[in-house]
Amino acid sequence: MKKLALFLSIIFLSSTSSSCTLNLHQEQVVSKTYVVAASPQEPFSFINDEGALEGIDCELLQAIAEDQKINFEFQTMPSDEAFRAIDDGTADIAVSGIKITEDLQKNFDFTSPYLQSGIVMFTRKDNTKIKNIQDLSSQEQKKYIVAVKQNSDAQKYVNELASKYNFDIVYMHTSQEVFDSIANGDATAGFEDDVLVKYAISQNMPFQILTSKQDVRSYAMALKKDADSELMQKLDKGLRNVLNSGKYDNILKAHGLGQ
Repeated sequence: MKKLALFLSIIFLSSTSSSCTLNLHQEQVVSKTYVVAASPQEPFSFINDEGALEGIDCELLQAIAEDQKINFEFQTMPSDEAFRAIDDGTADIAVSGIKITEDLQKNFDFTSPYLQSGIVMFTRKDNTKIKNIQDLSSQEQKKYIVAVKQNSDAQKYVNELASKYNFDIVYMHTSQEVFDSIANGDATAGFEDDVLVKYAISQNMPFQILTSKQDVRSYAMALKKDADSELMQKLDKGLRNVLNSGKYDNILKAHGLGQ
C-alpha cells in the first residue's frame, strides 16, 4: 500500500467517530505531538473507502489521546519500516496488531497489553465433514488441504500438526489469501489468529471457528527501548482509563470482536 502520512490531531469533543481524521479543538491545551507508525492491517489500522485511517489501534489511540490531552500524527508504512522508524527515532510508537514476543522485547518496550489472540482452525460455514483437527486425518488417498499464512505463528503450529494428522499444507502470503482459499473451496480448513478470523466473519466471510485458541499471545504498542518513560506512562494510564470506561469494548464491537 502506498505510504500515506495522515496528520491527525486527536483532541476532540465527540468520541463517536470511528475515523481518526479529527480536528484539534482549539480551546484545549495539549502537549507535544507524538508520531505513530501504523502498519495497515485490518482490523487494527487501515484506510477506509473514504481515504481515512481507522481501526482498533487507531481508535484506541484516539481515545487515549482524549484522556491524556496529547496529540498523535499517524504515518502508515509496512511493519518492518515501522520498527525501523521506532529504532531510528523518526516515530515514537508502532501499532497495528503487534504481538509481544521475546525477540521483540530485546529491542523494544511495550505498553500494557490490550488484546489477546490465539490460533484457531476454521472452515466454510457449510462444511459438515470437518468438526475438529482430528477430522483432518484422511484415511483416503486424497488428503485434505489446509491453508496457512507463510512465516506466521500459525504456520509453525500447522507444521507440527501436519505430520501427525496426514494433511497437505498450502502456504499463502497474506491472511486475505488464506481466507479466499477457504471461501473459494480451494482448501478445506485454515489456521489463523482468532481476531482476524472473527473480523473476517463480521465482514460476511462464510466461516465457522471449530477450535479453541492455541498459542495465546498479547497485542500491545511498541516503543523504543528505554526511550520515553513519560510517553509510556501516559499510554498505560490512558489505556487503563479507556478500558475501565467501556469505550474500548465499543471499539471492539464496532470491528466484530465484541462478546
